[in-house]
Amino acid sequence: MERRDFLRSNAAMALAFGLAPAGRFFGSESLAPSRRLILVELTGGNDSLSMIVPKKSPLLHKLRPTLALPDQQLLPLSQSLGFHPNMPSCSSLLKKKQLAVINHVGYQHPNRSHFLSMDFWHSGGTDEKKLNVGWLGKALSDQAQKRGSSSLSLFHLADGPMPLCFAGSPHPVLSMRDPRDLKFSGEKDSRTLLRALVGQKRKKDSDIDFLLRSTEEALSSSEKLEGKKVRTDKAFSQDAFGKQMALVSLLAKASPGDQVLFTRITGFDTHSAQRSSQPALLASLDRGLGQIMKALDHKKFGSTTILVYSEFGRRVQENASKGTDHGAGGSVLVLGSWLKGGVFGGNMDLDNLLDGDLRPKVDFRTVYHEVLEGSLGIRAKHLEATFGSKLGLARTR
Repeated sequence: MERRDFLRSNAAMALAFGLAPAGRFFGSESLAPSRRLILVELTGGNDSLSMIVPKKSPLLHKLRPTLALPDQQLLPLSQSLGFHPNMPSCSSLLKKKQLAVINHVGYQHPNRSHFLSMDFWHSGGTDEKKLNVGWLGKALSDQAQKRGSSSLSLFHLADGPMPLCFAGSPHPVLSMRDPRDLKFSGEKDSRTLLRALVGQKRKKDSDIDFLLRSTEEALSSSEKLEGKKVRTDKAFSQDAFGKQMALVSLLAKASPGDQVLFTRITGFDTHSAQRSSQPALLASLDRGLGQIMKALDHKKFGSTTILVYSEFGRRVQENASKGTDHGAGGSVLVLGSWLKGGVFGGNMDLDNLLDGDLRPKVDFRTVYHEVLEGSLGIRAKHLEATFGSKLGLARTR
């Protein structure tokens, strides 16, 4: 990553002083309808065939004698597919046409390495020599060059390092885990020093100008929180993902501005005893999705879009340890009020596998392209598909 991109992605100076470089995420004066995109990463390689399950498939039960679920346990999805029984919220949202299931998503010449495949998803490309800029960062940078800067706020709410998808963004990214991170953590003298520092003259659009503006905005946001109680919403479950969704709700309700928020659920690398771990993960995912969609009613809080993805699917045949190994194509979920809803990318095609894996038929860049346009109104030329066709996720207006 270039030095300039690192500075712009992390707002290092603001963070060094204990400030949150979140832009105008508190007390914004804008009255425009809010739009937010929530990214939910299922780290480890989610087994799509346990989440979106083919019905009336003797082949599935032959290849998965201990993992395949009986049809009568599945929740309504389509004539040919059913949701895992732990996903009632997703089944309900699909019925309301607020959820799209996209099958066979991936890229050509699949790579089964967790790290490299996730880098491909984060960068929006499959060239190992071009992994220094994120798909989202480039889209936001290109938009800023065409239309000028905006008040979009970016948040990294998961454990672990800053994801590559933000790299190259002209907007600072706030990394936080707890509502208390929104408040100023420095001494009074530090605050005075910061006020003096941000008042210094500097060259416009330079790295130091970007960092000082980020610091000034973060300081102002922190001061607006003085004396206020910051709490998470008790309507959310208390597992790790529920807490992330509660934080999403807090940030969304505190500001009418546009936002992109990155979240993550770990534990999907289910090589063994899959039925003892994945059902709980899917239940956590489903609860959190249902709770955040209910909390952020689009009539009150603007448009909310959620993109749920993983770095790859898993092999169709279960292994000797009653788990599944790294695969290729997988399923993506998109939630939002602008969707036409339904199943895209076809049903799970078990008769046309790629070396024992679901064959990628939908370019993951197509998903990014349509989700960015539908959620934030951004058309990203670099995310146009290299194979397959458009999905048409958005309903006709």
